[in-house]
Amino acid sequence: MLMKILVAEDEPAIRQGIIALIGNLGLSVEITGAAEDGMEALELMAATRPDVLITDIRMSGMSGLELIGKAKELYPGTEYVILSGYSEFEYAKQAMRYGVQDYILKPPRKEEVGSALEKIYTRMVNSKKAGRKQNVYDYVVNGVQKDTAQLETEGCCFYLILFSIGPFTNRTENLIQVGIGGFSSKELQEQLCQGLGEGEDCLVFDMKQQNEKLILLSVKKREISPIQRVVLKLSSYEKKFSMPVHMILSDEMDHTGLLPGTYAKLHRSLARQVLIGKSDVVFLEKESNQESELALDESEKCQIASLLEQGDGDGLCSLFGLLCTKWKKKRIPQISCEFSVKYILMEVYQRNPVLEAEAAVEDLFYQAEEVIGKARTFEQFEEGICGLFQDVFGRIKEGKANKKIEDVVELLKQHIYLHYNSNLSLEKFAGQFGYNPTYLSNQFTSLQRISPSRLLTNIRLEKGKELLLNTDYLLKDIAEMIGFHDVSYFSRFFKDNVGQSPKQFREAAGRERKE
Repeated sequence: MLMKILVAEDEPAIRQGIIALIGNLGLSVEITGAAEDGMEALELMAATRPDVLITDIRMSGMSGLELIGKAKELYPGTEYVILSGYSEFEYAKQAMRYGVQDYILKPPRKEEVGSALEKIYTRMVNSKKAGRKQNVYDYVVNGVQKDTAQLETEGCCFYLILFSIGPFTNRTENLIQVGIGGFSSKELQEQLCQGLGEGEDCLVFDMKQQNEKLILLSVKKREISPIQRVVLKLSSYEKKFSMPVHMILSDEMDHTGLLPGTYAKLHRSLARQVLIGKSDVVFLEKESNQESELALDESEKCQIASLLEQGDGDGLCSLFGLLCTKWKKKRIPQISCEFSVKYILMEVYQRNPVLEAEAAVEDLFYQAEEVIGKARTFEQFEEGICGLFQDVFGRIKEGKANKKIEDVVELLKQHIYLHYNSNLSLEKFAGQFGYNPTYLSNQFTSLQRISPSRLLTNIRLEKGKELLLNTDYLLKDIAEMIGFHDVSYFSRFFKDNVGQSPKQFREAAGRERKE
């Protein structure tokens, strides 16, 4: 890498001396110009775009400080070295406030000039590497088109590896707080680069989750040994940190155009395969539209429903313990375990109006995700989810305790609005709060000026009208969507309450729109 230098000094002898001195340092440099004052220096900077400007502080026309102030605005990437005498040290300190890191006392000595330029050269190399690395990251992860020619190496191919230590989450939120020390991308990159051949390279990127790294390997085509070495080095982190490690390897890519989008595929594929509390090395699967599968069979669903009907939180935790034993033994993927936990939470939520009144079901899902995102072992997962179930049932019990009839009426109203398309049972609802269903119905009618059954009828009718007017759904589909499993009964119900059949209502609305 060639470092371009411009010298600005109004004393000809000193200016020529600095140029000669720099030429004898043995560094990879090019003198792009020599200026007598600040104005000439600015003109030369515009023409040659130097990497470094060495400038005297006191010059005629424009001082070195003024020159640096103007140049910083125009050429922010340029480095600056100040030449100053002992009497000008206050000026030098002012230059430091511009971000100038190097100054040399007059008369300049070879050692001082060489030391200053070597430090600048190191910063330039590191900055260029960081800039290249950021460009590669933006291209690979975000698909932002940059100069990808710097990635291409003749005879090489590319691999991406997503590497994770500890818990794995498919969420973008920073749920994972595992406190990993000694896991910097710089350290990991240095280790993985050891043993690579000429022309081969490895870049390690920090990802949103603090325990994840993305690794880009550029190796000779048809060479498998570099991949094996990298996988072995990464596997050693399990013992080093006493935590499971997860890694997924992409297919071989013979050009950079295949890199964008691969990271997202890796993350989705690893999410489908990773096991809670177990280390794994897997390969990129073909994309699938299949949704995550429940790790629950019909018998287990029935057991869950029965326990929830009884309000038996302890029983649910005991059943969940048995499920975890089965899931662990059968190596059920984490994503199916998570999906099953959310199924249970949804069942709990829909059967308990006090939960619906105080929070959205997404809040419960997030709490489950947080447990999974912090669980290093299957036992921690089981313990955390059981703790969540106990907390939820505690909130239910507290919410039901000593509820006034006015509060229960309001909860029933909300319950009807939320579940108008379900098979609602006033008896079950009233029983949750210890009230007689007839008494609750009478109190509801008195306080709301409408009976529960009439409110349900009105909501279903309004939703049915809305769907008839604004969609092309078939009548049988609309009937199902608003809580009727028999389309004939829905048609009779609609005509009895509206005076027209659903078909007549939709046709009449269509004629009105045309007119």
